[in-house]
Amino acid sequence: MRSRFADGYAQAVTFGLLVARAREIELKDGIDKAALGLRKSNSLIATALRLLTDSPEVQEALDSALRTLARVLDAVQWPTLTKGDADAWLYFYEDFLAIYDNALRKRTGSYYTPPEVVEAMVRLVDEALRDPALFGLAQGLASREVTLADPAVGTGAYLLGALRSIARTVEADRGPGGVPGAIEAAVDRLIGFEMQFGPFAVAQLRLMAEIQR
Repeated sequence: MRSRFADGYAQAVTFGLLVARAREIELKDGIDKAALGLRKSNSLIATALRLLTDSPEVQEALDSALRTLARVLDAVQWPTLTKGDADAWLYFYEDFLAIYDNALRKRTGSYYTPPEVVEAMVRLVDEALRDPALFGLAQGLASREVTLADPAVGTGAYLLGALRSIARTVEADRGPGGVPGAIEAAVDRLIGFEMQFGPFAVAQLRLMAEIQR
């Protein structure tokens, strides 16, 4: 258990620094800036990094490893790496885990659903909720009576798809001005569980970015 936690924590730190680079935060002066920069938009990653930066003893013990990691990831040019694909995060963790620990990927079922399948499934659920013969909820996923729980949230594809569906419904019904309030209310009805630090951190990043947008 201790080794699994340590491994998950190391993944969270690594992904945290990668997220920082995606936000164009430079790492050449240490990871303190990354921890501070991510505090508002990604609480899990920011906390994981802050645990390393708040203790001088920890920083001294891990100085060489952290400096090496920061130097390697500081060279990452995120726009070049993703080629402008907004869903690049979706497969990033799966591809990483296939190389890092393929047995862990198989054991935890870290295989992610293609965006097209996610979109179709979200649409079908929305239609089922609207169907008078089934639930009769005129606004589908945007209805206040609906709570969504994803027991294996991965990198957040389904919850992200649900948020986008809610936004489209509300915009069509009330106009763009009604979307922010509806999304804020919907957040309390979206629940996600994930066993692994890496994909959970990515899911939090994607959802927070979408909510802010």
